[in-house]
Amino acid sequence: MKKTLTFMLLLCVVTLFAKELPLSKFGHKKLMELIKDTYEEDYSITSLVVNDELQRQLAKGMPNGSLYIIKKGGSKVGYVYISQAEGRTETFDYAVVFDRNLTTEQVKMLDYRPPYGGAVASRFWLKQFANKGIGERFEFRKNVDALSGATISATSIVDDMNLIKKNMAILHQQGVI
Repeated sequence: MKKTLTFMLLLCVVTLFAKELPLSKFGHKKLMELIKDTYEEDYSITSLVVNDELQRQLAKGMPNGSLYIIKKGGSKVGYVYISQAEGRTETFDYAVVFDRNLTTEQVKMLDYRPPYGGAVASRFWLKQFANKGIGERFEFRKNVDALSGATISATSIVDDMNLIKKNMAILHQQGVI
């Protein structure tokens, strides 16, 4: 019964993501793995839709399906923010997991399409973003290491992470999260 309920929840979530996010099947799979690995079992996911007025206040637009609230036992335990950043030739998709205090827990590359700069998908490199408070700004080559052959993608993800953190701070200040 519990496994059936968990499977049905995952199926509903995959359906929800498929309608709102332009992620590939591979990206969906990695996203579901990230959520399952982070929150284990018995969690629920709610998509946050931001109204037009609040959208205008954000540092970066948030299409529907960008931010999910994760709950366990009715209490918020964290958030998952899905974003796209620019590589040299194409965009790539990644997810940021925040705890309930808006500290970054984990960053995971969901789908890296550009032919160059794939080193930014490395778990080792992405660990630099973990355990950082909402007010901590990332700076390429200062508190985020450079990557040979991935300068454009690395700079892009650093800049995008700062925009995401600004969005999360604004949503928190407005009482949305």
